[in-house]
Amino acid sequence: MLVMIMAQSVKLLELYKQLLNEPFRAMPENDDLESVQILYETEWVRIYVVRSEEAPHCASIEVETSLPLCASKTTKDCGDFQMDARDLLDGMIIHLQYMTALCEQGFTADVVGPDCLWTVSKEFINEPSENIFKLLCPPTMSF
Repeated sequence: MLVMIMAQSVKLLELYKQLLNEPFRAMPENDDLESVQILYETEWVRIYVVRSEEAPHCASIEVETSLPLCASKTTKDCGDFQMDARDLLDGMIIHLQYMTALCEQGFTADVVGPDCLWTVSKEFINEPSENIFKLLCPPTMSF
């Protein structure tokens, strides 16, 4: 498991560096002041790199967690894949603990909207440490 986390954290760090080296591309939906790119995504977690036009070589890392799209029994795109309520509860607890661990490393927590999209974010002026990328590796779920 530790080897998997190490490999995943190295990939996250490499992709982060790659995203920061790309030219700044403003997002029209953010008034052309921010660039938002996905660093990593699972059913439960999305990790973004957010850069501003004023300081494109600095970045904020934002992590979101919410119930998977297939959590709703009314979701038509999920086919036969559905999780029972207990698995969803266990998964949410694990992911909130993941978010709490990030908060303990200086990330700031927030809740967005009525659907309880949990977020944590932290701005980095310098490149984050390797330890941050280890912590960014989300839990793996095997239901």
